[in-house]
Amino acid sequence: MGELTGADPGSLPTKLTYSIREVSLETGLSISALRYYETARLLTVPRSSTGQREYSQTELNAVKFIHQLRRTGMPIARIREYADLVRAGDDTTSLRMSHLEQHRDAVAATMTEQQGYLDAITRKIDLYRRALDRPISGDNAAPPE
Repeated sequence: MGELTGADPGSLPTKLTYSIREVSLETGLSISALRYYETARLLTVPRSSTGQREYSQTELNAVKFIHQLRRTGMPIARIREYADLVRAGDDTTSLRMSHLEQHRDAVAATMTEQQGYLDAITRKIDLYRRALDRPISGDNAAPPE
């Protein structure tokens, strides 16, 4: 899953494989969430001869990238479409890029909207700050808006 590795390597020492517990600790995702990623076909994790999941650095990075996509609002179904394209190979590069461009644009629009809300909150705080800085004249002082 080479292209599903948008995350930077983290604090785990580089080694050949990581257990599901190590990946959980590294990413902050629960073990059940990691299992769900497999069930939902977002990634495939190889198993040892005893059936234990063995995450390579590639799978670890994929988990981190999937988590970033989720945290920025990409639906599971859309991540699955993207992961399917990754698994389909290099012929899907332009489609993968298109998926990510659309998501980036949606995230940017959300950030712009959120920035407007943050600006409004900051203006209200400034109103209160100015009200607290001026002297209060008796009991007739009205609270700020």
